[in-house]
Amino acid sequence: MAPDTRDRLILFGGRAAGNLDDTWALLSPERRRPAALFTFDWSEAQANITDITSVAVYAVAGARGYDATSAPVDGFSVEVWRSDIAAWTPLTTSTAGPAAPTLATGTETDVGAAQSMIDAAQQMHVRVLPTERNGPAPDLAEVIVDFVDVTVSYTRP
Repeated sequence: MAPDTRDRLILFGGRAAGNLDDTWALLSPERRRPAALFTFDWSEAQANITDITSVAVYAVAGARGYDATSAPVDGFSVEVWRSDIAAWTPLTTSTAGPAAPTLATGTETDVGAAQSMIDAAQQMHVRVLPTERNGPAPDLAEVIVDFVDVTVSYTRP
């Protein structure tokens, strides 16, 4: 992943029925923010969604975006996809920049909200993104992720 001379983000790879050797050019307007997306397979737990009592997400990351005046702003947000409201919702934030990634922890103890983080395909989706948007070219927002860990607490009947 790297910016090119025409202010596009160049991505290599991809996945369909198998791994791809494709090259993609992402046109990213100033209002957008890049994100690292992670998917966790709940079906491997061999438990019901209704057994979930809480979810904790741990992420070591750092990011930089740009505010409305094009000033750099360090920080990132960890968000989870909530299937009950069909929207990304923030779980935690950090002011860490890309030069010094740090641990951010977010926990959802509301049982209904925690259960809604698993979608109909038995997957949980987590994204890490800068708190601010892309700047004017060539200052693109960036996000650095060392790892994301999810701990799901559940009871078995």
